[in-house]
Amino acid sequence: MNVGGCLETVFEAEQDSRFSSEPDISEAVKINQTSGAFAVLASDGFWDVVRVKKAIQLVEQIRKRYSTDGQNLAEKGGV
Repeated sequence: MNVGGCLETVFEAEQDSRFSSEPDISEAVKINQTSGAFAVLASDGFWDVVRVKKAIQLVEQIRKRYSTDGQNLAEKGGV
């Protein structure tokens, strides 16, 4: 089932300007793995309930938890 297509049809029928089935895609950014920088990929719903400061704290907690085994955090998946 194409959920996006179904939602688009519903939103078009209701013509509610608060919703869109069009994704918001920003410019790609290259992150050097040795820089310590990170990106949080999340939906609007995540950002509705989690503030940026809290998201940064969560990332730092995960980094500390897994930093001792030497494995790349991205390889752990879902982290």
